[in-house]
Amino acid sequence: MTSTPVYTIIRGRAPANRHEAGRIMDVTYHDIIIAPKSPLRLGQTVQVYNLELHPDHPTLRCQEPKQYMASRTDIKGEIVGIRAVEKDLVELIVKNALMRSATMYAYLTIPYQEGTTITLGKWMWAAVWLARRLLRETRRVPLEKGAIVLRRVYHRNDANQNEGEGSVWEIIDA
Repeated sequence: MTSTPVYTIIRGRAPANRHEAGRIMDVTYHDIIIAPKSPLRLGQTVQVYNLELHPDHPTLRCQEPKQYMASRTDIKGEIVGIRAVEKDLVELIVKNALMRSATMYAYLTIPYQEGTTITLGKWMWAAVWLARRLLRETRRVPLEKGAIVLRRVYHRNDANQNEGEGSVWEIIDA
């Protein structure tokens, strides 16, 4: 199953089930800060990556372009819902397909830019258009332009290698 990578900053998490449950599950909230290569849509499979500023990046100065390190999360699944949460933001609901993960659902917030960040069907577009007229703007999720994203790639040349050995950093066009 091919998936589209989405690069996010985690905003928070909350419990998703009752305390009597045998396994504790949660929901996570993320902000997508780098626009995906192609617009996201309902039914699409995504892999969520968590971004952190590169340690060598001078955070005190506003130096461009920003450099991020991407680490894979245990969230990979299908977009099962889209809802308008604020005037210029929509939230994508991802049902996690990875059984080893403690995350049941991930809520990904992204700025609404039809055809750039998200593609909606006609009925969904009409519902979001109407909802956006009624909602206010209370926060912003800025999209990074020209950011450099580094992602660790592992190469297994020898069966006796540790996972960290033989790894390189790959630059992702963002």
